[in-house]
Amino acid sequence: MKQLSSAPKRLRWAQNIGVLPDGPWLDVCAGPGEYLKHMPEGSMGIDLRPIPELNIHEWNFDAQIPLGLQEKFSVVWCSNVFEHVMDPHPFLLRLKKLLTPMMGSLFSHALKHFLINICGMAHTMATM
Repeated sequence: MKQLSSAPKRLRWAQNIGVLPDGPWLDVCAGPGEYLKHMPEGSMGIDLRPIPELNIHEWNFDAQIPLGLQEKFSVVWCSNVFEHVMDPHPFLLRLKKLLTPMMGSLFSHALKHFLINICGMAHTMATM
């Protein structure tokens, strides 16, 4: 993964904990691509508003995951997403389909808590 010295604090923290798998990431609710531009090659974003030149594609968060994206990403990055999701359990099940089998990681940041779920282990950091 690229060095993230100029990346947002949340991405630098994720890199520093040393548990990130290699491979492309998916930035959920990518917005203008603030995080995406610091992610590994092959990464992409999804958002309600696509920005093709930044590799951010349109996705309605209630829709099913397109077959071409399933099991493609080593990390699914969700920054300030879950507090906007009306029914988080089905949403998480859809996101799980995006992760590569066995080694995928879901990173979520909401408010002042950073939840990491890596192969069944969960850690919370409240200092972000």
